[in-house]
Amino acid sequence: MSVLIGVEDVLKTFSLEEQESARQYFAYEKLREQYPDLGYKRLAKALGVKIARTRWWKQKKGKPCAIKITVELTALGLLPFDSCDPRLDCVLRLLGTLYGDGGIDASLNNIFFSSGDLYDIELWKNDLLSVFPRAGENLELFETGEFGHGNCLRCTTRTAIRFFVAIGAPRGDKILNHYSLPPWLSSSGRKQKIAFLDGFLACEVSVPTFRVECGTKRFKNFSFSLSKQLSMREEHRAFLKSLADLLESVGVKTTGLIRDDVHLDGVRKSGVKTRSFRVFISTYLENILAFNELFDLRYASKKKAGVVNQLNRRNDILTAVSPATA
Repeated sequence: MSVLIGVEDVLKTFSLEEQESARQYFAYEKLREQYPDLGYKRLAKALGVKIARTRWWKQKKGKPCAIKITVELTALGLLPFDSCDPRLDCVLRLLGTLYGDGGIDASLNNIFFSSGDLYDIELWKNDLLSVFPRAGENLELFETGEFGHGNCLRCTTRTAIRFFVAIGAPRGDKILNHYSLPPWLSSSGRKQKIAFLDGFLACEVSVPTFRVECGTKRFKNFSFSLSKQLSMREEHRAFLKSLADLLESVGVKTTGLIRDDVHLDGVRKSGVKTRSFRVFISTYLENILAFNELFDLRYASKKKAGVVNQLNRRNDILTAVSPATA
């Protein structure tokens, strides 16, 4: 068993000033336990803080925000959060989406998931509520896109936001900011790696297509891609390589190619130049069968159906061509 999140990890999601306030509060609680007869003035002097602060703390008021979050997470059984927690796979699937079509805003005011399919949104919501039951009080669903063809579910529950930041989720605009996989993920069990990848791939993988071209029958166009500002090209390619390595570690091969999709270059209103970078997954049959067996693509039901349909299409075509050998 290994601890993935402790109190310090949660505190680090706050500003340095808020971290210091939390540590002063911990010291205050410890001192009160040791010397229960001390008044708030003497406690303030011993801690080197303002008298008003210890007076409020003694009246059970004005508790630092960071402390409130740690208390709430502890009550949920999420602090400390370890590798034996029965909710780990669910947490990792949700975490995977935060590297794709989900995210956490830069100000840590909300966590969200976007999808064109309300069924997938509902599954994501149910998983979030299974970990954070009270998050249902702070959910908002709204349409996105120029013509309202997308949906975004946004949650403003602070405990959920801080928890996922503490466990390693990226925050802010992922195209503009550098981020990496949580360092503990590479040493996690195979089942946990699959859970994380299932959440990520549900957002970003393309469905392979089985084609018959010039007498050749094969799968094509199996990949996942992410965009980044061009000034961070090398860091982003290294990140994509870490994702490819993670996928290979569970038994799904990639080609080793990371392509710059130059034809998808863009320029933001701010003038920042962006580009899509693509990782190719090997398209031989055994690899696609392994992918289909490992990944449910829980938050992308149509993609999962698409993979199954393309495998069935292959079988139908080969059976029609050569019934005896298909």
